[in-house]
Amino acid sequence: MKIVILGANGQVGAAVGQEALERGHEVVGVTRSSKPDYLGHRAALHRQGDAGSPDFLAPVISGADVVVNALRPVEGREQELVGHSLGVMEACRQARIRLVVSGGAGSMPVSEEPDAPQVIETEYVQDPWRAIATASTAQYNGMLEAGGNLDWTYIAAPAMLGDGPRRGTYRSSTKALVTRPDGTSELSWSDFAVVVVDEIERPSGARRLTAAY
Repeated sequence: MKIVILGANGQVGAAVGQEALERGHEVVGVTRSSKPDYLGHRAALHRQGDAGSPDFLAPVISGADVVVNALRPVEGREQELVGHSLGVMEACRQARIRLVVSGGAGSMPVSEEPDAPQVIETEYVQDPWRAIATASTAQYNGMLEAGGNLDWTYIAAPAMLGDGPRRGTYRSSTKALVTRPDGTSELSWSDFAVVVVDEIERPSGARRLTAAY
């Protein structure tokens, strides 16, 4: 498959790109800045530019099987996330290309109980992460309102993403945050990439899903 990754030099984007290349896919990595080392792979291409620009994005995604939106705004500009995401959605709609979004956990219920709060409403979200969690919640809600006539899936991260080995295993849910008995919810960057590429290769048909160990 030909996979275009927006935000290919971020932690999620880079992990997804490397996972996809290891599985034999063609990757087009889009960044605002310099070319990440992994895009030196023979099956990879680098495109430098502003993914928020329709004129730049349209030719870059042309002919792709899937676009992965792994864009993240810089600190202090989190409010731009919604507009950028809707712009990518519209570009994919016009090109009739499937969209997979790497998103935050904020919009997920913390359990499958009928009145369970969303992650954004709980102590899972500490003050340093509140701005991006709030933006990610608005991102999903905005996409849900605007997402007709497009094949797209929002992959919500667990409560914590961090360094760690690739295990290649996880539990997933389309209904609520995935947690251990002690309430923790986490994956390594590498295993979150496994979730994303698994969804690309074997579409669940879900509008939103999440995963954790």
